[in-house]
Amino acid sequence: MSRFSLLLVAACLLICQSAKADPAEAFSSANAAFSGGEFEAAYSAYQSLLEDGHLSAPLLYNLGNTCYRLKQFGEAALWYERALTLDPGFKEARQNLRFLRRSSGSLQFVGRESPSLTAPFKRDTLIRLATAGGWLAALGFAAALTLRLGSGIRTSLWIASSLLTLLALLAAAGLFLKHRDRADLATQAIVVAKDAKAFTAPTRAAGKVIDLPPGSQVASLSKRGNWHYIDLPGDLRGWVPDEAVSPLWPYDSALAD
Repeated sequence: MSRFSLLLVAACLLICQSAKADPAEAFSSANAAFSGGEFEAAYSAYQSLLEDGHLSAPLLYNLGNTCYRLKQFGEAALWYERALTLDPGFKEARQNLRFLRRSSGSLQFVGRESPSLTAPFKRDTLIRLATAGGWLAALGFAAALTLRLGSGIRTSLWIASSLLTLLALLAAAGLFLKHRDRADLATQAIVVAKDAKAFTAPTRAAGKVIDLPPGSQVASLSKRGNWHYIDLPGDLRGWVPDEAVSPLWPYDSALAD
């Protein structure tokens, strides 16, 4: 290998290491490609960031915008859904997703539009609230029952301990909902194909259950070969091929807490 070739390889390695070491710069470069109308390049750059482990709601949202510009409407809905899974308060992602749904007529489960009541709270925060509230309430009740206190102080302790008990119970309920939502997340999927259909059996020769517009929400119940048996909005069920759907959240479920 010539000296020039060695220098070229070294330069390429330095560029790759620099990009990995500075995700903010790589993200800015991808955004510049998008702004310049280079949507394929922007998509590749955003995907490279994801592959390097740089998962964020703005990155997922930008992937949605890029797919929309590439007229991949099912993929666009998928990335908007993923951005909202990571950040339920992402207003721009929710607005764009609603526009896509109106445009394509995609199917949606009732209740999936609104963010969960526990969405603003992280799982660790709920654990701390449940634990601290429970212990402080127990100490307060114990003090009110065993210590010689004035009636005013005793009443205040009872009230405070009761409120702390309520806080601990609410946090515990929130943890239960988080656990349920995480279990549901593992089955949820989005239709990404343009002309997808649900069939009565795992073969294209079977009868059609319903057309599935891009961006439709489904839930995978089981799998047979390259086919998914899915639950559909409207109390319907059917079979779809692998390439028609993508899992809503292929990442660590703990990240969606």
